[in-house]
Amino acid sequence: MGSNPFAGTKESMYKLNSINKKFGRISYIYLKDFKEIIDVFKSYFTKRDIKKIEKENFNDVLSIHSLIIFDNYRKKGFGSKLLNEVIDKYKNKKCILIADKREDKTLPEFYKKNGFRKLFTCKSGQFMIRG
Repeated sequence: MGSNPFAGTKESMYKLNSINKKFGRISYIYLKDFKEIIDVFKSYFTKRDIKKIEKENFNDVLSIHSLIIFDNYRKKGFGSKLLNEVIDKYKNKKCILIADKREDKTLPEFYKKNGFRKLFTCKSGQFMIRG
């Protein structure tokens, strides 16, 4: 289990799960409803963004918080493998994430190849959904 980036904040009440492999790691949180999503992501959203989210049915959602693949293992399918390992644990659940363009401009394309679609652009990147 990795460290919780929300430690010491209101968001720390959510359990951050991690899977660590030799090629990288993924961190995620299972959220039960819309209010929990807003609690976790509120620093990323404007009021207009929140209205867009309200239109979706966001109950029982898997939220991907980080996916890191180490340099030597990139472009070899390990990112998709790790992402799908987590998604398979939560079958029939919607999956959300923010593809942060500041970190890597190729992230939105990677997630699109893995079944995500852009719901809207927020402060730090694209808010994406799968399912």
